[in-house]
Amino acid sequence: MIDALKHKKITVLYGGFSLEREVSLRSGEAVYQALKRLGYNADKLDPSVDAPDALNCDLAFLALHGEGGEDGIIQAELESRNIPYTCAGVAASKIAINKLETKRIMRKIDIPTAPFTPSVLSYHSYAYPQVVKPIMGGSSIGVHICQNQDELNFIIEELGAEAKHYFTENYIPGVELTVGVIDTKQGPTVFPTLELRPKTRFYDYENKYTKGATEFICPAEIDPFHDQKAAEYAVQLFNAIGCKGVARVDMRVDPEFGPYVLEINTIPGFTETSDVPAQAAAAGINFDQLVEMVLESTL
Repeated sequence: MIDALKHKKITVLYGGFSLEREVSLRSGEAVYQALKRLGYNADKLDPSVDAPDALNCDLAFLALHGEGGEDGIIQAELESRNIPYTCAGVAASKIAINKLETKRIMRKIDIPTAPFTPSVLSYHSYAYPQVVKPIMGGSSIGVHICQNQDELNFIIEELGAEAKHYFTENYIPGVELTVGVIDTKQGPTVFPTLELRPKTRFYDYENKYTKGATEFICPAEIDPFHDQKAAEYAVQLFNAIGCKGVARVDMRVDPEFGPYVLEINTIPGFTETSDVPAQAAAAGINFDQLVEMVLESTL
C-alpha cells in the first residue's frame, strides 16, 4: 500500500453515458476489486446513476471510457472540486479523444500516421480499402472497412446526418499493435509491445471484449527495429499531448514501412480481456500492481 494514500478515500468513477458504458462498468469493477484487495478505502460511483453530490473522496480513479470520461468533462468537474484524479488532464483529454486533432499533432512532430481525409466524401477519389471512423469515441465502435466506392456510399447512406462526425483514413496492411505507456519515477515508460491477432479481419468491439476472440502475442513477434520505433512513437505522442498516468497507443505495422500510429487512448480498458493489463503481465506486473502504479502516478 502507498503510504500517502493509506488513509485516503478513493472513488472509482465508472459506467457513464457513452457507448462504451458496458466496458467501463467492467473496467471499474475490476479496479474497485483490486483496490479492496490492496486494502484501500475504496468505493465506486456511476455518474449516470448517482448524483454528482455523491462524489466525496480524496482521489478519483477514472475508469470512464469514451465521451464524458475521456474528453475532459469529468476532469474539469473534479478539478473544480479540487479532487486529484488518475490519467490525463483536461487539455490532454480534449485532444486525445479527437482522432483528427491527434493526427494533426502527429503530423507536426513527424510521427507516421495513416493518410486521412477529415470528412467522409462520396465524390472523393480514395485509395481503397478505406477505414471509416468516428472522430470521437473508442472501442472501435462505428468503425467500418470499405473495399470500394459502393461500400463507402452504403456506409454514408447508413450514417445519414451522423456522417459529419466521421472521417476516413487509408487502411494500413500488416500487424495490429498496441503500446501501453505509464508514468514512473523514471518518466513515461512503455510496457512490452502487444501484437493482436483477431479471429476476424480487424480488432473490432467484439474481438476486443470477447474472451478468446483475439490472440495476444506479447512481446510482439515483429522486427526489433519496428518494435523499437513503436515504443519511441508511443512515448513521443504521450508527451506531445501532455498525458499522464497511463495511456495506450494503437498502431498498425506495415511490413515494409514500419509502424503507423492510429490513435491514443487516455483511459485504457481494465477488463480481463484488455490490452494494457496483458502488456503489464508480460512485464511481470500483475493486475493489482498495475492499479497501484496508476495510483502512484497521481502523487
